[in-house]
Amino acid sequence: MMNAIQDVRKQIIELFNQSQTTTSVHQKNSMYLYKLVNKSEEAIALLKHVIYRILQEDESIYVEKLIQYMGAFYVILKQKEIAKNNIFASEGCPLSSEILNFLLKISHVSNDNIRLNSLKMIHEILNTLVDVEIEETICNDLDEHLLDRLWDPKISIRLEALSTLSRLQDYDNPEDTIIAEFIFLTADSSAKVRQRAIELVAARQDVIQYFVRSTRDKDPAVRLAALKRLESKAKFLKVQDKCDILLFILRDSTPSIQKYVPVLLYSWLACYNDDIIEFLKSLRLDDDRNQIKKVVFLYEKMLIIIMRNTMLSKLSGYLQIVDKVVPYDQLNYETACYWRTYVQYLHSKGDDLEEEVEKMIPELPSFRQYILGFCNHLKTKSLEDDQEQQYILQQMFLMTKVFDYADVANRRCLNSLVQLVLRDLTLTSETIHVVVSALESSIPLPGPRTQFVSEIISEIISPVDVEAAQQIHEVKEFELAQLKVQLSCLNGDLEEAVQEKNYLKADAITKELEEKEVQFRRLKEERYLQQETTEKKSDEPTLNKCLDIAVAAASSKQVTELPPALRTLKESLIPDVMEHDSWIIKLKALKFYALCCLVDKTIVPTGIQIFTALIYSYSRGEKFEKEILQLCLYAVSDLLALYGTTIVESPENGVNLSESTDEDHLQVFAESSITEIKEALLAIINNQENENLVKEWAYLTLCKLVSNRIIKCASLISLLILKWCEPDSDPNLVSIIGHTLQKIARISEYSRSLQEASILTLNTLLDDTSGHPTEQMMKEDVIKFLIALCKTSPKQMEIQAALGTDLCCKIRDCDDTKTQTLLIKLLLMVDVPPDAPFLEYLMELCDEIKDVSWTRATISEVLRA
Repeated sequence: MMNAIQDVRKQIIELFNQSQTTTSVHQKNSMYLYKLVNKSEEAIALLKHVIYRILQEDESIYVEKLIQYMGAFYVILKQKEIAKNNIFASEGCPLSSEILNFLLKISHVSNDNIRLNSLKMIHEILNTLVDVEIEETICNDLDEHLLDRLWDPKISIRLEALSTLSRLQDYDNPEDTIIAEFIFLTADSSAKVRQRAIELVAARQDVIQYFVRSTRDKDPAVRLAALKRLESKAKFLKVQDKCDILLFILRDSTPSIQKYVPVLLYSWLACYNDDIIEFLKSLRLDDDRNQIKKVVFLYEKMLIIIMRNTMLSKLSGYLQIVDKVVPYDQLNYETACYWRTYVQYLHSKGDDLEEEVEKMIPELPSFRQYILGFCNHLKTKSLEDDQEQQYILQQMFLMTKVFDYADVANRRCLNSLVQLVLRDLTLTSETIHVVVSALESSIPLPGPRTQFVSEIISEIISPVDVEAAQQIHEVKEFELAQLKVQLSCLNGDLEEAVQEKNYLKADAITKELEEKEVQFRRLKEERYLQQETTEKKSDEPTLNKCLDIAVAAASSKQVTELPPALRTLKESLIPDVMEHDSWIIKLKALKFYALCCLVDKTIVPTGIQIFTALIYSYSRGEKFEKEILQLCLYAVSDLLALYGTTIVESPENGVNLSESTDEDHLQVFAESSITEIKEALLAIINNQENENLVKEWAYLTLCKLVSNRIIKCASLISLLILKWCEPDSDPNLVSIIGHTLQKIARISEYSRSLQEASILTLNTLLDDTSGHPTEQMMKEDVIKFLIALCKTSPKQMEIQAALGTDLCCKIRDCDDTKTQTLLIKLLLMVDVPPDAPFLEYLMELCDEIKDVSWTRATISEVLRA
């Protein structure tokens, strides 16, 4: 009997030996193995023993082939059981179930290899049963044993458990435990586990939200896996989610994500039957006006990617073009954006696609008439109702950039179009900016362009009465004609008097002739200068439009110095509207003045005076619209960064003031100092009644002033450090503060300020009982950050020596044991070099500390230092 068992054992081992070298014998050896284990329970026990021994081995190609061999054997086993309905186990349990239960049982042992390989073998067995229905009892057993492995400490085992259980998910059961566990694992600490969970979890409607969340995972492989699961789910996603996903991936610089973006776009486009206009519409909520800027930005980015990867014949078919234009009734956000983007895309390809461009847009004179026809619709609409129409008009003017303006006729055509649209229509600030920027094509030089814009503004404020002007012109022409006749007659009389030698008469005629000539010249000049105008307009809509036009003209990147036309506007228009009752008009006037300051240093002192005066007023509690404060804060910080501190110093310190600045202005101007600006910003920050947004603007202004070396105050740097540490701070603000601290730490001239700021921050954290982080661990982390920041300074040795000295003094003078321990821990982090100038003094301080009566633990910490 023993010999028979040993013989069976050797045969089983030999079958496994053959199967680990090649998969070609798996089918044949499975039949042999079935015949061997079919003999007795002892043979089954031997098989289990061999399997257990194999599963102990480290991961290798041989183990993988043996696992595949067991899968092939399991197929044969199930086929035989189904065909004969035989039962081999003593307790009425099929052999297939007995082997599976054995593998499930050992999946809980402490040996990592056994747990991992048993899961692989179960996974292989389940894969072989694709066409075989798994009994409910087996499913229950798998759930019971393998769910625990989803939380195994080994990442590889969690991964295998996910793969093994993926087939057992019950899509129709809203309370399915496996799906619930898979969802939890989409937030696992391991990126590989998160990725596998995303790839395998059932894509039910309630699970899609977790795919969306994972598109922002910190690991690019997880993000990519989530995006792939969403390929066919475009119509199942919320509009907001679709927009957010597309915006995020378009800004993602990871190569794998960038490569996948076109794939996702085409997959989502296929969900809308390849109708790109319908696809674009699916990204916009009809009643969500606040999100429209984000959506149209998304349109443009998506369309460029799609156009680069699509044949022209297909791209031209998405629009209904009649006589080279889109009919007015077909224009909307989507069609206008697509039309403009496609025309500019074709134009960017050069002369090769010039014929295609001509098919999509007419010549400029015809296009001008098309735009004017569309503008007739705008005249009957209010700004609240025509946001879409304004956007369409913007796209039309953007398309005018594709025309050739070497032709004088085209330049005049565009100029007249801009003039008509700006003068006659009610436009938004964005539309005015686009319309004015179109002039960069027809009038490239900033001087003539701003002069043309200035004349449009004058015409809007003081419109000409055409009929009255024509009557005056006719009268002047008649008077000039009369004078010409009189001059001609006088010249004849003068010649006659000279011939007669009647010099007295000739002298009288000469005097009269001179008077007539002066009268003629004056009347001729008046013909061009004198115009009949209506009363000068000062209503709010007119001023709003004029200021928008002025801001648009001054915003051009080509304006690098203040042109005469803009200077005249600043002097004639801005003083009258700076104190207007409408805060919007005041805001636009301030914005225009700030833009002028950026290109003309001579007016900066007055500009700084205006902006700082408003900041001071707000800091003293005077309330006005926060948008005005934001503009003033940013203007002051930008001007100081651009021109330096001399523009806010007194004249005695060497500032170059403009000649027009009088003595009173000089006195007020001299009071605008960096110290006062700093104090005003701190007052805004410390005022509890101010909104958090306003305080964040003040912090951002401080960051600009500090990073541009305008302020080197230690207390301010300490304030920024404490703000950076606040857990509830705005993430964008925290990022800017962090960048500022990193920048100044590397600047040598900030070394002293950084050292003092570190000590101030340390004192604040140790003395503070509310308002700042008070937990011991959080305090320790903040101070660790401080020390790490100081180590990035070029003068880190001096700073750390000073910090070490200050910490030793605090340890010596401190009575609180917890604080002493914290300070000692921090002292151990300070790197004091052997040649530090304060080293001898530090050693003396340590000696003093050792003489103080403390606990043994505290003394040991000091000795370690």
